[in-house]
Amino acid sequence: MAVTQQEIENRLWDAADELRVAMPEAQYSSVVFPLMFWKYLSDTWEHTHQTFLKENEDLDLSAEEADEVEYSNYQTFKIPFIFPGTVAECRASWSSILATVAQHGLGQRVRASLQAIESANPDKFSRIFGSMTWTSEAVLPGEVLASVMRTMNRVPKMHEGNMSHDVLGGAYEYLLKRFSDGSGTRAGQFFTPREVVELIIELLGPKNHESVYDPTCGSGGMLIAAANLLKAHGGRGYTLSLNGQEAVTDTAGVARMNLFMHNLTEFKVEVGDTLRDPRFKKPDGSVKQFDIIVANPPYSLKWKPWTNDPRAIGGVAPQSSADWAFVQHMIASLALSRGRLSEG
Repeated sequence: MAVTQQEIENRLWDAADELRVAMPEAQYSSVVFPLMFWKYLSDTWEHTHQTFLKENEDLDLSAEEADEVEYSNYQTFKIPFIFPGTVAECRASWSSILATVAQHGLGQRVRASLQAIESANPDKFSRIFGSMTWTSEAVLPGEVLASVMRTMNRVPKMHEGNMSHDVLGGAYEYLLKRFSDGSGTRAGQFFTPREVVELIIELLGPKNHESVYDPTCGSGGMLIAAANLLKAHGGRGYTLSLNGQEAVTDTAGVARMNLFMHNLTEFKVEVGDTLRDPRFKKPDGSVKQFDIIVANPPYSLKWKPWTNDPRAIGGVAPQSSADWAFVQHMIASLALSRGRLSEG
């Protein structure tokens, strides 16, 4: 019998709940999202690998030739080996490391696996897993990490042949909301209520091949909503150019993982302070323009006011509140004549 969406969500939350003995709920996301995404990548890679083996079992290929065929025609990313040339050598996959959870140094092996995946896929997964401070035994004891992984492993294989991206994305959004509710950031950097996001995107009306920009993108919900709404209206959501900037490194990683889990790959999420260091620029140094700008910026944020910035049209916001500065940045980033913007 097929596992329902609710059962998948419950099993993921059960895995997160294993962390209660080691850290406050506000910190769960930094552990659960990297583990969930790692499992998704590993399940996807292994499913594709089995397809490759089945379809090429009659070919007499050397190991080098087989690797070339698999990565040229089947796989879209790499799951490399860690600790090569040692007795501990294994693939940096969920299943390989899960088989070693009872051994000492689990956090070290998990960290090595995530770093290896980032390094092997720099164009896709650079810095996607965040700071990974939780892999330290001092932050998260190995036995707790093992419990989280064992519990998460009860979730069915997370690949497209077994679970649609709608289900995967829905499970991810469920956890986002649970974590934001528990950490008190419901309307802050991490998560904006779906109803608010959908209303804003509906008003802006994205069209095929347009560019969308969120200067304070948090977990990427507004970018995903733009693609989903376009698809729901008969358009091609995958044609949108999705762009976001986020000041918190781990949250930017959450956004990148969120976009991938929703099967959206045409995106760019940068890390940095949007007001002090905007990362989307033209060759001449001015800020880049976009067709649609949507944001839920941190209201009443204290900041260091601009002293000489071309974005400062109509005065400079006071140090006690950067609200007007975010509006100025959005206006400066808006494409002339066809651009639309909205703040949450």
